[in-house]
Amino acid sequence: MFADLDNFDYEVLLADQDVDGVLDVMDLCPDTPEGVRVDSITGCPFDSDLDGVYDYMDEEANTPAGATIDEKGIQIPESKIEEMFEPKNAVLRKEIRVIPVAPIWTRSITFTPGVIPDKFKKVDSDGDGYISFPELLKSVDDYFDEKTDFKPEDIYELNSFFFSQ
Repeated sequence: MFADLDNFDYEVLLADQDVDGVLDVMDLCPDTPEGVRVDSITGCPFDSDLDGVYDYMDEEANTPAGATIDEKGIQIPESKIEEMFEPKNAVLRKEIRVIPVAPIWTRSITFTPGVIPDKFKKVDSDGDGYISFPELLKSVDDYFDEKTDFKPEDIYELNSFFFSQ
């Protein structure tokens, strides 16, 4: 059946990494846990109730057809599904307390409207007095490509300036 070829790795061809009895080249579920019964053609564990959760992980063995289930194969009650789609009450912005996760997000930097700070004038490549989105992106790319002398805080400040224009 197999030709005896030099330099051919028959161990790879005949390997069964998860030792489930299905060769790796045909195994659709190559990492089946040891001792789990599998389909001899696909190498996948059985799912008797066809709910999408393999029998060895399924905590509810006979889920009705078409039922909505959780990751453990347990049917989710209709009332719980309805609850998931109930509209939630919106919260007004004035009721939210924003806590900055880093100092870069504070609004301590102010800019003079219509005036590009000196250190960002080189970003305005077309000289129109406005830093466009493509110009901003080019500056960020140049930063990551190490083609600019900007520091991380300069990039954050440039971003803040861009959105304040």
